[in-house]
Amino acid sequence: MQRQDGRKQSGGTNKSIEAVVARLEKQNGMSLGGNSSPEETFMETSEGINNIDDAVVPRVLYEELLRSYQQQQEEMRHVQQELERTRRQLVQQAKKLKEYGQLVSEMKELRDLNRRLQDVLLLRLGTGPSWQWHLGR
Repeated sequence: MQRQDGRKQSGGTNKSIEAVVARLEKQNGMSLGGNSSPEETFMETSEGINNIDDAVVPRVLYEELLRSYQQQQEEMRHVQQELERTRRQLVQQAKKLKEYGQLVSEMKELRDLNRRLQDVLLLRLGTGPSWQWHLGR
């Protein structure tokens, strides 16, 4: 069998990968209470590797996991930035909504004031309040 980089893949590689995965799963279960660092775990996992080709596989997996982790961190930063932009927009919209509510209240007050002024004007002209004037017609 040929690997992607052109080197010949040994038959023991699959067994080595299975052994590494089994050790990782076993250590993952025990790592909840253990105090070993990731480097120690990697070294312990690598102890059973017999040749250089077999050592490349865990390193490639490690690098792939590292790239995936970094990509997820970058995506998380983008999501956090988007959330911050959205939060700022919501704050601005809340301010505008509050201003709009105040304007509506002022408009109602002005409408009431206008109605009272019309009533006063009609009284001075001698025709009576506007509500009576509307009923009379």
